[in-house]
Amino acid sequence: MTYKLNHDLRKTQSPEVLVLEGKETEYPNCAAVTELLFKEKYVISSVSARDSRIFIEVAEAAKAPDSRDAWIHNFKEVSFF
Repeated sequence: MTYKLNHDLRKTQSPEVLVLEGKETEYPNCAAVTELLFKEKYVISSVSARDSRIFIEVAEAAKAPDSRDAWIHNFKEVSFF
């Protein structure tokens, strides 16, 4: 069986960096990332932006937090004042 990442990631058009087991691989956009096939089931563990690129870190589902949306709680509160 093979797995893909969530197809909703296609909505971003900027260059993407997939971080898998500490290794960073750059792709032209997230559509390319969502076409990748994995032997293991991965979930998004964090999303960040640096140098005009989006970094998507993934972890094996068995090693990830239980909640599907747990990664959302990793965002820090931002203040503009």
